[in-house]
This record gives sequence, C-alpha cells and structure tokens, in this order.
Amino acid sequence: MRELLILYGSQTGCAEEVAESLFRNASRLRFSVHLSSLDHFDIKQLLYSRLAIFVCSTTGQGDPPSNMRKFWKFIMRRNLPADSLTQLHFAVIGLGDSSYPKYNFVAKKLFRRLSQLSANQLLPPILADDQHQLGADAALDEAVPKLWWSIKSLFPLPGHLTEIPSSQLLPPKYKINILDNQLSKEPVQEVSDAPKPISDSVTTTSPSSSSPFLSRLISNDRITSQDHFQDVRLIRLDITDSNIRYQPGDVAYLRPQNSSENVSHFLSLLSLNGDQQISIQPHSGQTLPSSLASVTTWKELATNHLDLSAVPRRYFFELLSHFSQSDLEKEKLLEFCSPEGQDERFAYCNRVRRSSLEVLTEFTQTTPHIHTDYVLDLLPPLQPRAFSIASSQSNDDKVIELLVAVVNYKTKLSAPRLGVCSNWLANMQPSSHCIVPLWTDKGTLRFPKDGEPCILIGPGTGVAPFRSFIQHRESLGYHSNLLVFGNRNKDGDFLCGDEWQSLSSAGKLTLLTAFSRDQEEKYYVWNAMADNSDLMWRWLQDLHSFIFIAGNAKRMPDDVRSCFVKIFKDKLDVSSAEAEECVQRLESEGRYQLECW
Repeated sequence: MRELLILYGSQTGCAEEVAESLFRNASRLRFSVHLSSLDHFDIKQLLYSRLAIFVCSTTGQGDPPSNMRKFWKFIMRRNLPADSLTQLHFAVIGLGDSSYPKYNFVAKKLFRRLSQLSANQLLPPILADDQHQLGADAALDEAVPKLWWSIKSLFPLPGHLTEIPSSQLLPPKYKINILDNQLSKEPVQEVSDAPKPISDSVTTTSPSSSSPFLSRLISNDRITSQDHFQDVRLIRLDITDSNIRYQPGDVAYLRPQNSSENVSHFLSLLSLNGDQQISIQPHSGQTLPSSLASVTTWKELATNHLDLSAVPRRYFFELLSHFSQSDLEKEKLLEFCSPEGQDERFAYCNRVRRSSLEVLTEFTQTTPHIHTDYVLDLLPPLQPRAFSIASSQSNDDKVIELLVAVVNYKTKLSAPRLGVCSNWLANMQPSSHCIVPLWTDKGTLRFPKDGEPCILIGPGTGVAPFRSFIQHRESLGYHSNLLVFGNRNKDGDFLCGDEWQSLSSAGKLTLLTAFSRDQEEKYYVWNAMADNSDLMWRWLQDLHSFIFIAGNAKRMPDDVRSCFVKIFKDKLDVSSAEAEECVQRLESEGRYQLECW
C-alpha cells in the first residue's frame, strides 16, 4: 500500500489548511494518507515510514507552533542515531513572513535536522512568504506540482488504478446526520456543551485549547476618546478557580463567536433550521476537533465553529463549483480556483477582504444547492484569537486584562470589515452570563527574571505585554524600565497614559512618547529614539539593557532597528555594517526580541 504521512505544526490554522489541501491532492493520487498535527502523531512510527510531508509555521523568536513542541524537542535530541531515518523520503513546507528576522526558521531547521538523520529529501525546502502579494499561494503554486511529480516518480500508481479527476467530488471530512427530524427543545448550551455557569468551571488542571476555562467578563471599558477613530478596549476577565498561572509575556487565547446577524444570514442562505439537532461523525481515520461537539445544532455550529468572515481560499471556489446549477457561475468559480485566475481571485477577495459569507450571498444559483455534509469542508474552523496579556498576577491573581483594538474599517465594499473577536468582545456587557472561553500559553517574549534594565518599545496595543511586565517588576521593586510609547494623539489614544505618567513622575519609569498626528510633521517612536539618542545610548552602553519591541509588523520593526543601528554607528564611530553586527549580536544573545503582528 502506498502510504503517506502529512504532518503539520500550526499556530493560527494556516499550516493546517495547507496540510488539508495536500491531503486532498494525495487522496486523488490514491495514497493512503494519515493527516495529523505533529504532537498528536506517534513519532516512533516515523522510523518505519517511507514517505512524509511536513508543513510548519514559525512563531515569535524562531519557535515552533504549540502543537509541534513535543515533536520538536524529540527530533532535536542529540542522542538520536544519525541513520535513524534512512528509509524516509520527505519534504518540508514552511509558512512564514519575511518581515520577521526568523523567517521560516522552524522549516529550515527541521529540513536540516531530517537530513542529518539520513532522511532523503524530495525537494529543497518550500518556503512560502505571506508578504508576497498572493500570499503563500505564490510559492505553493510553483513548488507543489514539482513535489507531486517527484513523489509519483518514486511511488508510482499501481497499473490497475487511475487518479481521481478534479471533476469528481471527493468524500466530505465528516458525515452530518439530522437527528430524527426532532427540533431541539433545550437551549443551545445543553445541546452543544457551550459555556455553562462559572461555578461549574472549577478545574484542577490548567485550561487548554481542548478544555478552555469559561471566564466571566468583569468590565469592558473604552480607553480611547469617544471622538477618536480607533476604539480600544481594556477587557477584564475573571479567572477565579481556573488554575491559570501566567507570567509577563504570556498570551491569552479566546474562542470568539460569530455575530447573530451573520449566523442568521448563513442559515437562511442554506435554508437550515438553526434549532435542528445534528450529529457529526468523522470518516475513517479522522477525528473531531476538540472544539466541535458530536451532537449540536446548526445554529451552534454556525455560531461557534464556522469562520463565516474568513477570506475564502482557492479550495472554497473549487468545492463550491461542484454544487453550481448555473453554467455562468460554475465558469467563474472554476476560473477563481485555477492558477491562471489567481490574480482575479486576489482582486475579488483578498484586496477588498470579501468574506466567505459574502461570496455565498453573491453566487445565488450555487449556494442553495450546497450539500450539508460539505459545510465543514467549505468553511474553515473559527480559530481562537491570541492577545498579549496586559496585567500581572502580582496585582490580582484572579483577573486577566487585555488591550483590544476593535477592528472596523472600510474597503471598496459597501459594508465595513469587522473583526470577529474584537467586535464580539466590544459588544459584550458585563454579567454573570457573559462568558469568554480562554486559556493561556507562553508568548514569544522572554523577559529577564531579575531587575536588569529593559528598553520597551510598544506603540499602540503593542504596549500590552509591557504593561504586564512593568506591573510585575513594580511588585518586586524593580524600576529600570525605559518605555517608548507611540500612537496618533495624546488626548485621543495615549493607552494607559495615566499609569505611565504616574510612574514617570514617581521616578519609577523612564518614559518617551511619540504622537504622530499632534504636530504638522508625523512623529513616530523611532523619531523619539533618535531625538533622545544620548539617553538611548546610556541605556544601551552603560546599563547593558535588554531591548523588547512589540506592535504592528509593517514598518515599525524595521524603522526601530534602523534607528538602533544608527545609534551604534554614531556613538561608536563605526561603519553601518559594523553597527548592524552590534544589533545582530544582541539578537543572538536574546537581548533584542520582537513580538509583532
């Protein structure tokens, strides 16, 4: 039997989505495929496997995703025999963002490690860059066909079999059954294992993605002025009896819900009764995600599991084309899912951030004919959202605080683009029934545990992890912190400004600010650093400070880095290349760290 392993490490769901696409490709080639996250795979089976494709992303400072950490620790063991994987043929696909210093670091290192263990490479590592105009598809469209050609040449199809053509619909991932045509007479919570009262959520183990804690919303306060364009909230969540222990730099993961308007619209488009009970059964070799109940209702499924606002990827159009009853719509769908139509698909979807729900609305001769078994194939799962924790348990061990920028912006489409999680939170009113499922995990920043001086550069909501860190250090009596904060207006969005100014006045914080729109010429955090280069140099040279940077990944990290390079160049009177080496040395020592998005 021709067997293939497809193993992924995914933090936000992108690598998992690519792995599922490869699974469908392999199924058409008649492979017997095992698809799994790396940490759910029995790594010992790798010793006996002949063919594997690894798909992985990189997080933070070159760290593996949370669902491949155990695998990573094992595969990097130095005592593994050098000939451990001589029988294995493999490929590695990395998903990354070239704006990060550790671009595709995990994929590159995994490729080298598998080669060191004598595994046989099918191709050089395939490195996809999210910064490309077409995203990861740009690299995948070019490299994946070459990968399948290489695999087919080594593991040819038996003579009595033929490939499954693309015109033939593959079986769905799950079988959805209507339960005896009965309508649920119980609340959705009882059918779906949705949030129950906080008193039922006491746990003796740490919450996780498979078992989140059901926290209660304590407060939801806007901390930008009412006339400011950006709505930023300080969210406080009750974690009493949760067994959650977090440190500065840690991250809270929240499971959001789709808006009731979008849910109702989706159910209407597919003529689904929201209260109808259904059962969801995985096909052979598959398992249900921990967040998906085996018995639920259509409404609960659409509310908590389906990502109705996701910008659709290529497979969405391919699958949708199989249900079309219109030649015109079918032709357009097939064009969107072809390599030749990727530019038009990008303009139709990505550039204006058109959602899957909006596409379903527009294809009126196709959507009503979607077979319900394929709903979970058509729409990706609603992913948890990660937020840097903005509080310290040294202040209150029963509370987590988050800084949340509410996503609401316009494109060429008439309706504004609304962030699913941020708007869900913003619309909540504190009450005993207002429940937010959450768990925590290690973030990418590794703060020093003692009182060593730190330069903290956090424009906008990038200040969140530094608020946690500063609060924690305050409780220990450490005050060697230089905070560089930036935003648009001092009166409009000086996030937690009263706290920073109070600490600064008390001599417990060195504070630099940059408000880009408070003067005629725009003024950013790197401008404030350059204007205070003597101060920055004293913290760098005399105090040997750690440097931490958090915030938007577009321009800020590069401009801040360039400023540091210039400070080293001017103060040491060295060349630009030598100054760059100074910053690189700080990075290699873990004294220059970023968390950007």
